[in-house]
Amino acid sequence: MIITLLCVGSLVSGQTAAQSPQAVYKTASPAVVFVLATDDGRGAATGTGSIVRADGLIVTNAHVVYNDKAKRAYNYLIVHLRPERVTGDHREDLKHRLRARVLKLDRKLDLALLKIDRTGLPTLQMAGPDTVEIGQEVVAIGHPQGGGLWTLTAGAIGARRKNMGGIAGKHAYQTDAGLNPGNSGGPLLNMSAHMIGVNTQIYRVNPNGLPITSINYALQSATVSGWLTRVGSPLAYAADKRPTAAATVAEAPPPPRAAPAARPATPKTPPPQIAVQRPTAERRKWRRISATRPYKQAAILRSFRERLKRDGDELFRELDRRTR
Repeated sequence: MIITLLCVGSLVSGQTAAQSPQAVYKTASPAVVFVLATDDGRGAATGTGSIVRADGLIVTNAHVVYNDKAKRAYNYLIVHLRPERVTGDHREDLKHRLRARVLKLDRKLDLALLKIDRTGLPTLQMAGPDTVEIGQEVVAIGHPQGGGLWTLTAGAIGARRKNMGGIAGKHAYQTDAGLNPGNSGGPLLNMSAHMIGVNTQIYRVNPNGLPITSINYALQSATVSGWLTRVGSPLAYAADKRPTAAATVAEAPPPPRAAPAARPATPKTPPPQIAVQRPTAERRKWRRISATRPYKQAAILRSFRERLKRDGDELFRELDRRTR
């Protein structure tokens, strides 16, 4: 059973050295946006997008902005930019909003290109497909329902899928990085903070009803780049290099120094030592990066309707003032 993930400044470039997940998050998350699509303010779809050009071009999934019932894109699209600091309170974190419009949409490939009227935006670059290896460490940034806004999850590339779903040119990476409804359209990133894919689908139940875990898919950067070129918005790949064993060895820490020779025992009794428990490497490895307070789509939609009403009231007051 396939579940489509429907929930429903600075340039990130030239950084080819591997970074920690925390560093990737700090570098890439400002170029990740929250997308809300609706027709009337009562029903809505939400997802994630990536700013790929500083003048406001955003890549996301087609199913985030397409209304299946109406057989067209939603009429009203809002893109929320990431705040300087994610607080975990959606009313604070979703203050920076802009109207967006759909420039191009491909339902078979599940890709959409949006435009917002803003310049000087932070961007994500795409990594070339020849830089991606099975087993390579990756992270995803998005807005999973029940989780925090701008959530970070981590995993690895598990496999490649060619012509996914029988659709020519729809190539995908399989990953165990945690993806859930709301991650749709968000970036799958390598450890240089470059986008290797656009998160698009998850598998959770097989035809016999048995659960499936950690099988998620992201459209490959080659598929995304090829489509952008065909619709008139080509983007260059980042200057990443394919990971090699030699590079891994070169980056390994030096071996520990040999312990000095033991000194002869002295008759004096050493003073008592107080044992100090130091953090192990395993404890130091994981740090909480994203906000922990979950958001609820209903609460965001309620805030959205309240903002629409306030904006409308202000507009009518201004019209009334001008016509007096």
